[in-house]
Parts: sequence; C-alpha cells; structure tokens
Amino acid sequence: MSRKLTLLLLLISLLAFTGTYAQVSSNTCAALGAANTYPVSGSCVPIILTKPASYTATYTAVGCGGGNYDDTWARFVATTANTAVRITTTSGDATLHIYTGACGSLALVGCVNANTGGASGETEAIELATTIGQTYIIRVQRVGSNNSMHSMLCIVGYT
Repeated sequence: MSRKLTLLLLLISLLAFTGTYAQVSSNTCAALGAANTYPVSGSCVPIILTKPASYTATYTAVGCGGGNYDDTWARFVATTANTAVRITTTSGDATLHIYTGACGSLALVGCVNANTGGASGETEAIELATTIGQTYIIRVQRVGSNNSMHSMLCIVGYT
C-alpha cells in the first residue's frame, strides 16, 4: 500500500474515532442532550466523564451515600436486556446512581457506592436489567466533596 493511502486511511480512522466518542458530562439533569449520551458497547470502552469544580449540586440523591454535593450527569440508551455501568475514578471516590424518567420525576433504578475508602482509582460498578430503547440517566457525585473529579465511564450491554 502506498504511504499516501496509508496516511489517508489513518486520518479517516482518527476522525471517525474522535467523532464517535466526543461525549461530555452535564451540570444538570435538565440540560442533558445528545452530547451527553454515552455509547453502549459490547465490551468495556472507557470514556472520560469529568465533574469540574464549577459544577453545582442540583439534586439530592437518596441511597448509596448520595447527598447534596456537586454532581455530574450523563445518559445512555439501552441496546440489550442487561447493561453494566462502571466508573473508575482518577481523583476521589464516586457514588453512582442510575435513573429512568423525566428529570423532574426521576425513578431510581439502582445505585452503588461499594468502595468507601475515598481513594482515587476505585471502581464502582452496577449491573441492571434494561429495556432496549429506554434512556437511562446517570448521576455521579464525588463522595462527601464538591471538589472536581476525573473518571472513566464504561457502559457494556449484554444478554
């Protein structure tokens, strides 16, 4: 293969990859849009999910150690009957909540805060029975803190 063709194929691949995984978190549930929709994959494909220090507390979560702390929001659309959601932090301990419904009337599907040591590098994971085509809302907060939090989100669909 010629060098020019190889470079062209590499450039196209990079552009396609960048466009596919350009998700961002949201400061509020109400502001969730297409850019906040994370992909469901057949295997773990970690994607950055960040909670900047500028985000504010917009929802007081119940269960799993959730509270009135700054939070970040994302969403996914189920593609299989079961979905695993995993978040690994690089700064701080996370609490993970999954909801359905409209932002004004969220219904808790599940939550997890199994690692309560507060250390960076901890992983929280939850497996859910999901309905194909249903939108699920993800709320992540740093446990007991309004500081920023950097993490990797992974959503895996399976049967």
